[in-house]
Amino acid sequence: MNASQRQQVRQFLLDTALQRMDNERGFNNVLCWLAVFNTLGGAAPLIRSLWSRWWALDTPGKAVCAIQYAAHLIYPIEANPLWSQEWIGWGHPLGHKDGWSSDNRAFLRQMLTPEMIVAGVQAAAEILRGEPEGAMAARIAQDAYEAMDILTIQIEDLLRDLSCDESGHALE
Repeated sequence: MNASQRQQVRQFLLDTALQRMDNERGFNNVLCWLAVFNTLGGAAPLIRSLWSRWWALDTPGKAVCAIQYAAHLIYPIEANPLWSQEWIGWGHPLGHKDGWSSDNRAFLRQMLTPEMIVAGVQAAAEILRGEPEGAMAARIAQDAYEAMDILTIQIEDLLRDLSCDESGHALE
């Protein structure tokens, strides 16, 4: 595959992931968009573009995805109001068994902060005001303010997990 073809494939993957996020509504779904996000984190240098377009929060679907992502950093799995008891035991949804590429990890390490999550959740909750997801989004946004210490720990754990392969060995 030449450079032009590789770029076309990456653009297709990016557009497809963003379309999936745009279509996300409700909080009862299995997080298919998140599996795609994590796979791209390990496979292609797309997270910078995907992250910035996602967190622009220009659609209710992207706002729903932001609330879902943040909820997994704000709450432990067993207390997460968006995580069905049926799914307990699946492992942490933000982690990825194969880890992420070094470029994508470096970008996430720079961008993902407790302050960014709190601000993003507040913006997402505002977008979802008056929507079916609005009440839950407002609850999670309020809880985010009180979870700065938990967010710090969860973000550190996530970044460590994304730096390891399936057997727990550090990547690169």
